[in-house]
Amino acid sequence: MKYGNRISFRRVMSSPVTLLGGFILCALLARAAIAIHQKAVISEQRLAETQAEYDRLQDHAASLDQEVARLSTDTGIEAELRTRYHAVKDGESVAVILGSDGQSDQDQTADAADAASSTNAGGDSSWFWSMLHWFGL
Repeated sequence: MKYGNRISFRRVMSSPVTLLGGFILCALLARAAIAIHQKAVISEQRLAETQAEYDRLQDHAASLDQEVARLSTDTGIEAELRTRYHAVKDGESVAVILGSDGQSDQDQTADAADAASSTNAGGDSSWFWSMLHWFGL
């Protein structure tokens, strides 16, 4: 009786329907494994991008903390006022250093800004900006 059961089991396992079902099952499992692998690769890429962004933000936060610490002192505030607004203390005077062409750096910057605004204005109002520049305004 044992011998008969083995033959029927082999016959069922080697039937075309069973083989086709096994092939379909293997294909579905392989497809699921490939999808999981692709999701793992995408997750690793996103993790690396997020880690890089986190590191960049940490560096930025550290630089902002340094800037806040610098501006928390009177010396830092004074230095920032002097550089940003060209402020001077009472009793101090400003020295203007001229370049080789006889214009100061501030005059050259103002001339460049006037030239940019006159080219940006364009059309009918460009003569207006050139007249203002000619009068030194």
